[in-house]
Amino acid sequence: LGLGLRRNDYLQAATHTLSVSAAKQWGDLRGAYTLQSGLPEGQSLESHRFQLSYRHDQRNSVSLSRTMGRGLDYVGTTRSLSVEDLQHWNLGGEHRLSGAFALTYDIVGGNPNRLMPRPGLRLGLRHDF
Repeated sequence: LGLGLRRNDYLQAATHTLSVSAAKQWGDLRGAYTLQSGLPEGQSLESHRFQLSYRHDQRNSVSLSRTMGRGLDYVGTTRSLSVEDLQHWNLGGEHRLSGAFALTYDIVGGNPNRLMPRPGLRLGLRHDF
């Protein structure tokens, strides 16, 4: 169980964000839920994130997550606050190739905006030192 509180001060407003998370492990499966609730200038914005992860073994895993709701973004060029709709999903994982190397990936989908990444595929190669 996790709990967080964040305050951001901008030129024209202050925002408060409350975050509550809960996770449960069932053998190799892990489920998690996060609620974020923001209070910018008297508005109430909420977003929900659901995640399910499966760990094949200690070094190989795959996860699927879904985020939906509304969030707040500070647009630096115009110095304004913008409310954004969040509709996002992610399939990601890490698979060990050899003792020190692993392939990492994220397949991202949803509506692109400033708060969430653009849809696409990210591949990476990780090396443990």
